[in-house]
Amino acid sequence: MAKSGNHRPPAPFRFQVGDRVRAKPGTRDPEFDDIPLGGWAGTVTEVDRYGMLTVVWSDETLANVHPVYKKRCIRDGVFIEKCWLEEADLEPDPGGPLRMEQPQAITPRPLSKKEPDDRVRMVFGLTSDELLPQPDDESLETYYGYLLERLRFPFPAEYDDYSLFEPRAAERVKVTGLAGDDTWDREDGILCEVRTQRGRACLPLANLRARRSGPNFRLVDDYTAWFRGELAWEEDEDEENDYEYEDEDGYERDDEVGYDERVAHGDARIEPAEAFLRQAAGASRFELAVGIIAVALTLAPMGALIGSAVAAMNWAMWGAVNGAVLFGLFCAVVLRANIDRSHSRIAPRYQRIFSRAAAALAAALYGAVVGVMVVAWAGTLAGALAGYLIKRRWGRSRIIALGNVVGRMAACGVVAQAVYLSPARAVAGLLIGAAAGALAALPTMLVARLATRVLLRDGAGNGVNA
Repeated sequence: MAKSGNHRPPAPFRFQVGDRVRAKPGTRDPEFDDIPLGGWAGTVTEVDRYGMLTVVWSDETLANVHPVYKKRCIRDGVFIEKCWLEEADLEPDPGGPLRMEQPQAITPRPLSKKEPDDRVRMVFGLTSDELLPQPDDESLETYYGYLLERLRFPFPAEYDDYSLFEPRAAERVKVTGLAGDDTWDREDGILCEVRTQRGRACLPLANLRARRSGPNFRLVDDYTAWFRGELAWEEDEDEENDYEYEDEDGYERDDEVGYDERVAHGDARIEPAEAFLRQAAGASRFELAVGIIAVALTLAPMGALIGSAVAAMNWAMWGAVNGAVLFGLFCAVVLRANIDRSHSRIAPRYQRIFSRAAAALAAALYGAVVGVMVVAWAGTLAGALAGYLIKRRWGRSRIIALGNVVGRMAACGVVAQAVYLSPARAVAGLLIGAAAGALAALPTMLVARLATRVLLRDGAGNGVNA
């Protein structure tokens, strides 16, 4: 059959990767309609099949953008150093001095009571285009007065003395009031007077969780998010944290709001896996050693559980393999939909492989444990029931939460079942699995430390989550 002559090949794109371009006069930013891009210069780094181009702005352009634009990018998690534009919005860069259009009228979006960032801005009387202040004596004093007028005392709460290497269950307390004036500092923030099972105490408000159904929940939660740095802070003018790197297009970056500064300020959009890598990269030798011990204490029990079950039960290996594969693939597939957003601070060339690999490995480990517990269902159920009864018997104790007791006792039940079926093989498998898990902590932390210097340094200096 002869082909119809009506089908024409698509017209070639005007710009290709590597071309230097400028935004045409009148072009508006796709995210912020009141920010003109006319005259902005950059290099095309990507062209998709629909004609959308990724333009990485030049260093000179970034040095002359409006301050409000930078703040909005940090606030909303938008890349500041590049933009996605249509081909019709661009023209070849003729060189010479830049003539960048500047905003004629900045229109901040209205503050929303549904957004925690905006609710905290209301505390300090800020607009949506202003970043939140860092916790200092002045800002803490302002927040103290705001909370003193609105919190209703007394109210129940849970005290969470959280620690990365020493997790513990929350303790129930009753908050009777805020501590007196001038009792806050940058380390602990605002302090509260509470009653505990051990008597009266003075605790940081940021470590308290109010009951979600109570009238104080949102007030305490917003303050905690701000104080812990989960909301974007304004940059410290006294600190110089310039981050320089050179893109493939030859532009050098020197952004006054560096990546490390935003991490120090606690951007809410930092992913846990990324935070773990950055912590591993910046840790001292002592902190790295503590981290290795902490990881070993996590991996050793999991290795002992899997090792004892696999050694004593015929189907345990099948359960561990299938659980690891299914959980690993599931998490890798789920992350695919929002991979660019979830780890956009990592160099773009490594985003997908890092996120999927990290999620798949972590999920595979837990999947193997779950698979073994499913196979050893008798021991799992017996241990879980024993944990529930133990917790119910000593229900007033808040040392360990119910879920931890049940989960750990379920694991003990699996080990007990393995020992019952084949004592010698189960004990040997337990020791080998525990040793393997403990030894795996060293390469895990070292690989994380080395990988960070590539993943977070190469091209991520100015990136903010898209």
